[in-house]
Order: sequence, then structure tokens, then C-alpha cells
Amino acid sequence: LPLVARIVNELNINLRYCHFWGMDEWVVNGKEVGLNFPLGFAKTNMDLCFNRIKKELRIPEENIHFPEADTAKYKESWNQARCIVMQGGQGEIKHWAFNEPHL
Repeated sequence: LPLVARIVNELNINLRYCHFWGMDEWVVNGKEVGLNFPLGFAKTNMDLCFNRIKKELRIPEENIHFPEADTAKYKESWNQARCIVMQGGQGEIKHWAFNEPHL
């Protein structure tokens, strides 16, 4: 993820019209864990990628979508986007992932 931020910054790629949908998140007691959960997917993406991108190049906050326990709002956000290209991630498998700790 830091490499993605570095490439965006070095090439001055403006992401203002982009959307990002996180594919995973922890749910504890029926509620998504949020940005303060140290092992959360949302926190990891924000800390290691999006917050490292120059402010003037970043995806607008309202275009960064993470799943919630009630998925209705998340699913509806798909209808807001009109795109030419959609990619499921980076690399051959097109997925940003993290290792699950032993719980």
C-alpha cells in the first residue's frame, strides 16, 4: 500500500474522481470495528495508503467506502459511481488483503 501512495505522489496522479471500496472489515458484537481498531482493514488502508497521498491528489473522503455491519449504505454507494475502468486491487489476484490474527 505505501508503494501505491508513492506512485500516485511521484506521478502526480489526481484521484479526485476515483472511488475505493474496501472488501473486508472486522465485525465485533454486530458492529464494524471502525478506524481505531489496530488490525482493521479500514485503518490499514488509511494509514498505509490514503493518508500518505498528497492532500491535493487524494480520493475525496466521501468516495472511500468501507463495509459496515448493515451493508445497505455500502451497496448503495456502488450505484453512485459511473466508471470506465474498475479494478479489484493490485497484482495478479487483484486483491489487497491482510493476515487474520489468531482470535
